[in-house]
Amino acid sequence: MAELAQAVYAKALFDAAAEAGRLNEVQEEVRGLCTAFEEAPQFLAMLASPALTPLEKQEILKSTLEARLSPMVYNFMRILSDKGRTPLFSKIAGIFYDLCRKEAGILLVTAVSAVPLSIAQQQKLCEKLAAATGKRIQLENTVDKSLLGGILLRYEGAEVDGSVKERLSSLRRRLQGVVV
Repeated sequence: MAELAQAVYAKALFDAAAEAGRLNEVQEEVRGLCTAFEEAPQFLAMLASPALTPLEKQEILKSTLEARLSPMVYNFMRILSDKGRTPLFSKIAGIFYDLCRKEAGILLVTAVSAVPLSIAQQQKLCEKLAAATGKRIQLENTVDKSLLGGILLRYEGAEVDGSVKERLSSLRRRLQGVVV
């Protein structure tokens, strides 16, 4: 149920920002809020607290955020507070970013490797993926030493495993099939 609510709120913010022609500005504001809330997670917890009245929560939002945010993002935060959805903010923001990337034709790809990829390797990988998908690539590189070597790509719910660990597992399965 919460996942549906997250998607509804993210889509509403996306649609409002797109209609106003302010996607980039809203993305920056949401990114700033994410950073602030990561540094002070107690703020969102406070807004979700039943110990505060809705009016007190609105006053807190007004005194802390109104002057720093556009009316669109400020009102969005007020709605989240009124509906008790502030604990979902980071998930809503993630879905909002996904919608913005999709609108811009950007594909988010996570490249998992045994060692960090160099800038040159990342650029070459982005070029190959862009040629294969027809989209601009936003690459995130994470390290998993258990892969031994090679690379594992994750994007749009798909996984392409070109790691040494997977190749060894595949070879092991084939050999077991021959021996049996």
